[in-house]
Amino acid sequence: MAGPVVFFGGSVVTGEDSAGIVEAVLVTGGRVAGVGSEVEVRRRARDVGAAEVDLGGATLVPGFIDAHHHFLFGALDRRSPDLHRVPAGAGVADIVGLIEQHVARTPGAGWVRLFGYSPADLREHRHPTREELDRVCPDRPLLVIALGMHSGALNSAGFDAMGWLPPKTVPDGGRIPFGRNGLPRGEVIESALYLAEAASRGSLIANGGDAWLVEARAHGRDLAAVGITRVGDAAVSPEFDVLYERAVSGGMLPITLHRMPIGSESLMAARTTGPATGSGRAGSPVGAAKLFLDGGEACAVCLSVGETVRMLGRLVTSTVGGAGLAAVRAAVSGNMIRPGRDLKLHRGMLFWDQRALESTIVSAAEHGLQTAQHAMGNAAIAQATRALRTVGDRLDKLPGRPRLEHTLFCGPHLATRVADVGAIAVVSPIWLDELGEAFRGAASLVPDLPPIPMCTLASAGVTLAGASDYPSADYAVLPAIQAAVTRRITSDGTLCSPEEAVTAEQAFRAYTMGSAAALGVDDIAGSIAVGKQADLVILDKNPLEVEPGSIGSIRVLRTYVAGKLVHGDHTVI
Repeated sequence: MAGPVVFFGGSVVTGEDSAGIVEAVLVTGGRVAGVGSEVEVRRRARDVGAAEVDLGGATLVPGFIDAHHHFLFGALDRRSPDLHRVPAGAGVADIVGLIEQHVARTPGAGWVRLFGYSPADLREHRHPTREELDRVCPDRPLLVIALGMHSGALNSAGFDAMGWLPPKTVPDGGRIPFGRNGLPRGEVIESALYLAEAASRGSLIANGGDAWLVEARAHGRDLAAVGITRVGDAAVSPEFDVLYERAVSGGMLPITLHRMPIGSESLMAARTTGPATGSGRAGSPVGAAKLFLDGGEACAVCLSVGETVRMLGRLVTSTVGGAGLAAVRAAVSGNMIRPGRDLKLHRGMLFWDQRALESTIVSAAEHGLQTAQHAMGNAAIAQATRALRTVGDRLDKLPGRPRLEHTLFCGPHLATRVADVGAIAVVSPIWLDELGEAFRGAASLVPDLPPIPMCTLASAGVTLAGASDYPSADYAVLPAIQAAVTRRITSDGTLCSPEEAVTAEQAFRAYTMGSAAALGVDDIAGSIAVGKQADLVILDKNPLEVEPGSIGSIRVLRTYVAGKLVHGDHTVI
């Protein structure tokens, strides 16, 4: 543990609603021991022999918290090329070329896996085919995972390793498209992807635990460099619990990781009988149990007949006008629209029967586990709120509150239901940078369901927690705050549903106190207050005072976790 230290000489953003003016902060024993006037706090600091840090006009803020971040995968895939980092206009051949290079650098007999290509951004707007992957990796199972982690592609050896060449049955909650020859084309979607992902992950970790630990430490340092001091790892299978324990014991995690449990066989497999939420070592406690309610590209959305008619009218108008390509892709991606018993039209996938979902939440609660329901579309959010209205009282005495992961499409009425059941909405405004074109297309078709509806949710009284969903999007928090405030799409400077913009204070709070609440640690983290852990970040400018369009360019100078410097230079502010 670092010795006592006092910070002064700059601005302090405590994140507390009623902190008043704070000029200095004293840290002892890894916790905040004093906040207040510079004269008083520095006098106390001299009494305990605290080292002095003159901020030199910089700004001290609470450490940022990423409530939904796939740390496990970020470390697992660090040694493979990022398929997302290809030039604009790249095609499938460019992706396959990178895969070929990685296969050549990765000797052995087990699975090969890569991550990050975006079919919508490639010239052909498609996944690699099985035959294209066979040409560069004929003998080993190969999985390439698309950017959103809801679809991907396998080579023939990968399909064969899964027993899917051809599959006797298609996994529930997933799709495996077939060619005219009756064999898989290459794509694996939703549950099919997750089964293959689990198989490849198990193969890589079987003899690579030490390598994962090294990359975990490096990834933790990368996060500290952007001011992140704590994350919720949104899908941790049992075999990684041991590795996390080793990482904490060996001092290899520079930041705090909350492990959100899933089953071994798939990201969609619920794990509700393990250790309770909040248990475990302080550096890597157990988080909320993850439950997948809907898909990604095929997120579960329902529309009234009137909304559907208006959507089709806008689709025709935008297509005729020559500006409808993004809108067309948004409308036809995923499953076809189909009627439901509720007299509404539905698209996408719902994975749970209502009674089974409620029974699983009860089981989790009986084992002391809070729940986090992956619910992107309004149909999934509605299912989640129905379940919480019925059995949510079982979760009341557990750490944190029920979480709804992503809450991507949610109108005002449904937002009120989210508030009524006390759920926290975990949102990823950084997606406006990565997926802005598709979101703009969707918003133009169904303006009643704007993507990432932060203002709608906040206005209904819903607590917002900030997240990246890394590696599906960048983990840097300050650009995410800028996106939430400006709603500007970085690629072309246009706006996406600007009525859903929030203030800088609201966005900042989402990545501090909001995310701390989502992780059930708002009593010890998320703000600068006496008694809380001294997770602190020094920024070169105050994000609440600069012009909104420049928030993303603010520099992180230092990051402290429990009072210990984990990023930056002692001698330079």
